[in-house]
Amino acid sequence: MSIGIGIGISLTISGYAYDGNAPINIVPPFISGGVNFGDTLTTTNGTWASDSGVLSYLYQWYRGASPISGATGTSYLIVNADWDKYITCKVSAIDANGASPYISSNQVFVSTIPAFKTRVAADSGIFEAESCLNTTLTNLNNI
Repeated sequence: MSIGIGIGISLTISGYAYDGNAPINIVPPFISGGVNFGDTLTTTNGTWASDSGVLSYLYQWYRGASPISGATGTSYLIVNADWDKYITCKVSAIDANGASPYISSNQVFVSTIPAFKTRVAADSGIFEAESCLNTTLTNLNNI
């Protein structure tokens, strides 16, 4: 006859129980930065509990529900394809016990109209309009 004895270790950090597995998230990642084209968004790692110390993080930025190809760092440059979309970043923490599930950041909505240029004929010359929320008209005859 064989008898097994299991010993479990539990750690409580500010009310969060930790069982010695992969890191657990206490505070989710947070995105900050501008929401216009050409602006850079940056994410925090969030706060994690780990009994062996968090060694590294993995990042994946999303446009809506779709991962953005190649966007796997702490920052992301807003491009025209982001218009009218929510941008988020999911972060996973890795320690000696393994990788945590990805935790999603807050959402940032990109509502600025993408930049475009168009030329139109007018009685006093040709005008060029460039829009990025505001429209600027420049008389090309005066350039």
